[in-house]
Amino acid sequence: MNGYPEFLPTAEKQTWTYRDCFPSIRTLKLTSVFCHRDYSIDMHTHDFYEINITVNGRGVHYTDKRHYEVGTGDVVVIPPDNRHGYYNAGGLDVFHVLLHRNYFNKYADDLNALSGFHLLFNEDLNLRAAQEIPGFHIEGKPYEELLSLLGRLDELEQETNRNPDRADYLL
Repeated sequence: MNGYPEFLPTAEKQTWTYRDCFPSIRTLKLTSVFCHRDYSIDMHTHDFYEINITVNGRGVHYTDKRHYEVGTGDVVVIPPDNRHGYYNAGGLDVFHVLLHRNYFNKYADDLNALSGFHLLFNEDLNLRAAQEIPGFHIEGKPYEELLSLLGRLDELEQETNRNPDRADYLL
């Protein structure tokens, strides 16, 4: 596939856990948001949901079953326990939204009312067996609005990191 590797090796840190990304001293923290610039990572798993939005550049997203090109505007939803990785093919910037398991419990009523929520976040056993990871592409005005929202989320994340006693729940 255009000179990309056929597969990625397993990362040195093979599994990321809640504890790695959601410190126990911040019990109200249910999300974590950040942008990796010039991003690449070998195959790994995690025990939380991750939404990845490619905001710049191009690369390849890998799973155990397949790999496919990603570029600006591509969104990938990675359920827990799904091995995946990224190959940077040129300036790949990926915005990550990590969702703690308690996020879904706390906001269940609101989330269930959203169209498309179940398609992206309810674990379908057939999907898991096939190791398919949901993804989609956005562009135009919706993409610009998403970029603006991601910028605001990033600012809020930085503020709560500087002042941990402030309301993490705002994120």
